[in-house]
Amino acid sequence: YTSIGIRWQIPHFSGDPPTRYAVQMRGFGRVSRREWKDVVPTYDISARNVSIPRLVPGMKHTFRVRGRNKGGWGEWSAPSRAMWANMSTKTVSLKESFRKAARTGPRAVLRCLTKFEEIALAKNMGLAKLAAIGAQYRGIGKHSIKLGKATIRDAKHTMERYSMDAKLQKHACLCIGWACFQCDEVTKCAREEGVESPISDAVKRFPHDVALAAAASFARSVLAAASTPEVPQVDRPNESSSA
Repeated sequence: YTSIGIRWQIPHFSGDPPTRYAVQMRGFGRVSRREWKDVVPTYDISARNVSIPRLVPGMKHTFRVRGRNKGGWGEWSAPSRAMWANMSTKTVSLKESFRKAARTGPRAVLRCLTKFEEIALAKNMGLAKLAAIGAQYRGIGKHSIKLGKATIRDAKHTMERYSMDAKLQKHACLCIGWACFQCDEVTKCAREEGVESPISDAVKRFPHDVALAAAASFARSVLAAASTPEVPQVDRPNESSSA
């Protein structure tokens, strides 16, 4: 876990200066993006800055503040810009790790995904690489059934854990589709694992996300054993990879 430090200024107004502040946050990941959460439930913040601990690295968060003076609580501020939980140095090493893994192949990418299990940003990078490799080689499971099944389990677990991350949901759907593509045994495994449920949940949760809808449609068409499933356009990896 890591933390984010925030500070704020007092706006111009005619009343007494605030003596206490309340801070709320909402996250984009396991924390619902629709609900504001109190940073300090007792509102015991007297300085114009606060550090919010125990945030999951790689997840975006926004914040809002309000002050209290003799007249009571003021209105909430506008939400802050989205901020990542202290990932500046880790991001470089993550990108390099997945870049090297993609050169080796999908097994190495899956090993990296396991290594960085707790980091949402790493999951996004890894599943994007895996989906791109699957697109390049027209499948994952048909080259290695064991690898295809491992991809299914990782993608399903990720969709359930980071249900509020639309981009990650999209990448996971693509990975499921390419893992099952032209491989009956992996497709059977995916059905037994119940991947249709998180796919349906993702589409319902983000009804206006066109990219996610296309990825989900691709995964579903493969799971339905369509003879000619609709193949989405995805970015190819720049590095040479072997499946």
